[in-house]
Amino acid sequence: MKKIIIEFTDSRLIDKLGRKVVLDLPDDANFIQALKKISDATEDKFPIKDYPEYNSLLHMIWNPIEKRVYQQIGTSAYYGDHQFFDIRKKPYDALPNGLIVFLGTGLCKTETEEVIDYQKFKEAMSK
Repeated sequence: MKKIIIEFTDSRLIDKLGRKVVLDLPDDANFIQALKKISDATEDKFPIKDYPEYNSLLHMIWNPIEKRVYQQIGTSAYYGDHQFFDIRKKPYDALPNGLIVFLGTGLCKTETEEVIDYQKFKEAMSK
């Protein structure tokens, strides 16, 4: 088992989910599995005011059809002695123990992508 910390930088997420979530995960767990664990535990808190189009944290962050994090989601992840872990390029790689992931919305200076329909999202996640 390993410990991973997810810290939110968006005040609306912090209000609903707390500033950070500490996860105990299997040694081979990846970023998508970590987000799914949080999403399963917090699904009743969605949709969030100002974010009615999102039905879960995972739906808000991950596009399972294109297998990538949405452009409007800011990500940064570090472990050990300030070693960077690229979540965007390695979403399916096993996360290192002690990883701290910062997640936020609107941090990236890109256009906001339209999130895929929730039914299509669930279908793609089940594959």
